[in-house]
Amino acid sequence: MNNYRQFYKEAEPIWLKGLSKELNICMDTVFEGTYKNLFLLIAGSTYYQVFVNKKLIHYGPERRAKNCFSIDCVSVSDLCDDDKITIRCIGYNCRSFSNVNQNSFLIAELISEDKVVAATGKKEFKYYNNIMHEKDVVRYSSQRNFSEVWDYRKIMKEYEIERTSVDGEFAMRKTPYSEYTELQAERAEVLRYKTVDELSGPIFEYLINPPKNFDHFNYDKIKEKPLEFYLRTRIDENGKMELERWKFDSIQAGFLNIEAEVYEDAELIIVFAEQLDKNERPNLKCLDSSNIIKYYLPKGKHTVCSLEPYTEMYCEILHIKGSFDIKSVKVSELAFPEKQIKPVEIDDPEIELIYKAAVKTFRHNAVDLFMDCPSRERAGWLFDSFYTARAEFELTGASKIEDSFLRNFLDGGIYSGKGGVTEMCYPSEVYSNNFIPQWSMWYVLEVYEYTELRKGSITKDKFKKQIYDLIDYFKSYENEYGLLERLGGWNFVEWSKLNTRVQDVSWPTNMLYSKMLKKIGELYNDDELLRKSELLRQVITDMSFDGKLFHDRAIRKDGVLKNTDEFSETAQYYSIYFGIADNTDKFRTIFDILYGRCKIDELSDYTEIEPSDAIPGIYMRLDLLVNFKNYELATKYIKKYFLDMARTTGTLWERKSGITSRDHGFAAFVAVLIRKIIKNNNNIQFERVVNYE
Repeated sequence: MNNYRQFYKEAEPIWLKGLSKELNICMDTVFEGTYKNLFLLIAGSTYYQVFVNKKLIHYGPERRAKNCFSIDCVSVSDLCDDDKITIRCIGYNCRSFSNVNQNSFLIAELISEDKVVAATGKKEFKYYNNIMHEKDVVRYSSQRNFSEVWDYRKIMKEYEIERTSVDGEFAMRKTPYSEYTELQAERAEVLRYKTVDELSGPIFEYLINPPKNFDHFNYDKIKEKPLEFYLRTRIDENGKMELERWKFDSIQAGFLNIEAEVYEDAELIIVFAEQLDKNERPNLKCLDSSNIIKYYLPKGKHTVCSLEPYTEMYCEILHIKGSFDIKSVKVSELAFPEKQIKPVEIDDPEIELIYKAAVKTFRHNAVDLFMDCPSRERAGWLFDSFYTARAEFELTGASKIEDSFLRNFLDGGIYSGKGGVTEMCYPSEVYSNNFIPQWSMWYVLEVYEYTELRKGSITKDKFKKQIYDLIDYFKSYENEYGLLERLGGWNFVEWSKLNTRVQDVSWPTNMLYSKMLKKIGELYNDDELLRKSELLRQVITDMSFDGKLFHDRAIRKDGVLKNTDEFSETAQYYSIYFGIADNTDKFRTIFDILYGRCKIDELSDYTEIEPSDAIPGIYMRLDLLVNFKNYELATKYIKKYFLDMARTTGTLWERKSGITSRDHGFAAFVAVLIRKIIKNNNNIQFERVVNYE
């Protein structure tokens, strides 16, 4: 199917001739003219930016399933003499977590007062192979595409294009557009540095020993290696070269802009990170990402903008060659529009600080789909989406991002390696061909809430076949007790040692499975599934509960399942969260842990109980406390877990230790909890509050 002609009067999909299947090709499409009331209809693969002169006004597209394409409608300011519109489009042709891998194309039409004034493949646009963008570079991370090296000394020439064949369905974008607010960093200090032979840390393994199906350029043949250069630098007051440190007041997400005046041809790198390492330098290891952009700049004044969005709080600019002044470092913010967030008054200044951090985290991670983080991956992960979707509905009163997110899973999010199970993240093409079976269960729980509680635009019948295919998939792993045993894929239940305890029978996984079956039964009036869920609930209790706590797992030995002596805090929260344990004397110890009446290290009958990490144990606990109306204790723990995060970065983190992403989408759920607490403490009715189980 190819329906783009429904939307475009003249334009054709095009790309640079002979390069539509090449890795990492950058094309500039330029229009110059004098017009009023302009708007741009644009779609493409993989990503594009729209500039009026040097000002970024748009980034797209809205990411969709394979062979599905969104059309952006972008309002352009009136053009005067010498004004120029530049569409900078990157064709990666690369398997990644952040987008599907498709041949490169661009289709665009400029319209003024209902008249087409420029159309790709037809008239008025000029096309350039942007050779200033270095093609052969290292991957930015193992999950995203390529890093950036720019040589502005090179001169672009017009390039021949060809019409490309695009087999897919086009539709207008439905998710909100970012506003690209410019946020200014402050110069913190100017230091000196030197270079040495020894690296301060290892080159990332995926760069020097790339895994199978990992699209890349041979590391040994790459000319530009700014990461390796950076790892050879040391701060030294007697060093020959200058280093500038710039700092934002909190973590920002978007496009890095540098304004510089160059007096003698310059070579420089900008290094950026969410946190500092032990040497007080940008920490690249925490995300395993090449957070470095290299620039060659000729003499003159320059304003340069990164091609990709990143996160940053700390920046270093290393002068390598030449003479230049850095006038400013900014970020053009890529985020959900702030004006669409519903306001709330909060009297407690500490809770207000956490709430603002949760909202900011949401805005960074809900641009065109629900992402895990706006840095390392920018991927549309299930499970994370379960909580971020709640945040969207609570903060905005709508489910526009979730509509798009779930539509993608309907249109193409079925894992190709196993019938029925979903991809763990989508739109993506995961080179490892891996999946997380538990994320398919969380997908069902999200679909239930989306259709039944949030009343999303996609009806439940659209999901029915996909969901029942999932049931068939999981049936193949059921043992003689109806329990899931030795599930395939990457099993994930918690960012803690609990995740080393997922085989042979994971009790938290089976608690989740029981809940999934119940919700499908309720969704489609399936009494058989409701009975199966209840039976499974009883089996889990009989086999895994020792009278005080639930075990983490059972192992099959000589044909018999036997519980290990491993216990975790999070397994107990799973039991309450998914309806296995109730607030009766039988499960008193578990509820004592939940309410903080006993600490896990004080239970003398147990050698060690693994404490919860953020995902999902801490969030389960807070959700339960709020739903059980223990608002004072929930407030206490919200401050305990999140106040330091909010104070440190203005965002909320993936792990409670902060060792990885410090701007993580699911953490926006804290805003939902805070609004519920305010509502109930002040007897205020927020229309958007949904009382989840």
